[in-house]
Amino acid sequence: IMIYNLLHERWIPVLRQENTREWIRTCEITSNPSNPVIRIDSERADFNGAYIQFLIALLQTCCAPDNEDNLIEMPWKDWYENPPSPEVLQDKFINYEKAFNLNGEYPRFMQDQTAVGGLQWELYKILIDGFGASSHFSKYDNVQGISYSTAAIALVSHQWNTTNSLAGSKNQHRSSLRNGGFLTTILIPSQSTTDNSQRLPTLWETLWMNILPQNELNSYCGNPDKDEVKNKFPWMGPTRVSDKDGRDTFPDDEHPLTMYWATPRRVHLYFNSDTGVCSIAPNGEEPLVKHFDVKPDGFNYKDWIHPLTPIRYDDKNFPIGFYKTNNNGVRYNHWLGLVQKSQSKGANIIITSPAKIVEYYKTGRFR
Repeated sequence: IMIYNLLHERWIPVLRQENTREWIRTCEITSNPSNPVIRIDSERADFNGAYIQFLIALLQTCCAPDNEDNLIEMPWKDWYENPPSPEVLQDKFINYEKAFNLNGEYPRFMQDQTAVGGLQWELYKILIDGFGASSHFSKYDNVQGISYSTAAIALVSHQWNTTNSLAGSKNQHRSSLRNGGFLTTILIPSQSTTDNSQRLPTLWETLWMNILPQNELNSYCGNPDKDEVKNKFPWMGPTRVSDKDGRDTFPDDEHPLTMYWATPRRVHLYFNSDTGVCSIAPNGEEPLVKHFDVKPDGFNYKDWIHPLTPIRYDDKNFPIGFYKTNNNGVRYNHWLGLVQKSQSKGANIIITSPAKIVEYYKTGRFR
């Protein structure tokens, strides 16, 4: 079987400065500086967000400087102003090559071998807006097969954005580390240049703007002493089952990088000889995924926070959840809590703190 590895395949759809669209490998985010990549260009907004966060997670894992002023190896600012070549990036990424095999023998990217033979869900339920929907009364009956690239990013979005299902029952398909409905804060560089002309920021600039020095990440959440691969990428080791005989997963159990790679859902994708046109991102005849199995009670993340999401605290400075909005979206009165600490009025004092990356940018970067 041909292994589909996310560090080697061209599975990321992007738009370049000259309005040309293409599929690139992860390391090619800095390719062709004369016509740089400016943004992700997938068919779905949740996929765009998942791709951005995947690339931030990969860079944070493989390329983050030890501290902001690491002048010996790689100052953050040097790479921001002079992006590394795809070859340099690939040399960094390849250290974790085995964690990014989508198919083939286990371990597999964001999948759980023990889910094999579990409940087989309709394919559209891999989409974050698919669970709870009925394929008989919606567009979901058109989702008959998805390409490997679509399956990969749908799986990322599924793991990172999902909410609890079957809540209150004995068997629960666990929610994402940030518990669904949260806001993700991505810093975007200014469009102004040194000569006051205007240009779109490159994708590289946006991604690198959202990377923390490792010492900052280590002090934020998680246990830096848990330094094995399985403590960074949960699918590289056994699942910590959270049923009545298992237990939850706390920050002391895993490395800080788990914040970026959390996999609460136990999923097994089926790869066979099926070919056809992807129902979501048509790109000609190609191999398809048509089925997946699930099991409940996977990693159940408790007391975690996340560098890209605002946090709410009580008056004793204890985190009580991620900042969320309702169906009305983000309004003017929300913005203060996204850029600086704000305090609600009323009997119960609740403090909203911006995402770690926002706080760090204001105090520790470009100073």
